[in-house]
Amino acid sequence: MRWLFFVAVLSVAIPAQAGFLDRDREGFFITLGVGASYTTHIQEFRVNLPDSSVEVRSERGNTWGPVAVLRVGGGLGDQVQIYYTLRTVWFEEPTNGGSKEEIITSAHSGLGITLFRNLTSPTLYYFGSVGFSHWWAPFADNSPLWTGFGIVGGVGYEFFQRVAIEASASYGSPQDALNRVRTWSFGTSLNLTLF
Repeated sequence: MRWLFFVAVLSVAIPAQAGFLDRDREGFFITLGVGASYTTHIQEFRVNLPDSSVEVRSERGNTWGPVAVLRVGGGLGDQVQIYYTLRTVWFEEPTNGGSKEEIITSAHSGLGITLFRNLTSPTLYYFGSVGFSHWWAPFADNSPLWTGFGIVGGVGYEFFQRVAIEASASYGSPQDALNRVRTWSFGTSLNLTLF
């Protein structure tokens, strides 16, 4: 909800003479996207055994969930954009031996770049970002936010000006002091860009 407030404030704060909504990719822009993602993950956790030794165990999970995309940045011209990006996937994960479902969010935040093939739509484009991956159970009591390395890449097609569909793949390895999870996510989203 905070990012929605952030986007609303930015869109109101941009003066008209700055070129916002001028149909030109150069300059400030905001992209919002929604879609679906397939995520596979391997959780690795340490278990203290009765003999005081520690055993590393792992659990694998695969699931579908909704994905949300946010990009805020600037166009260096009509074919290159650089930006801050946040890509979040939500899904349910069994806990307590499968007796209960818990909502998990797996996110990527970082610095990204998009390269468009043509100056105007329709056009193919490529994008990627590097930064941090996050793993969190936002509705669980005392759930820590795990953070680690993350990377995203993909391809998109802008079929109308400001409207595009894209496919992406991401990898992340968020962790805390003792545990970690490795995630791979493959998704598609429909994006609206205001520039």
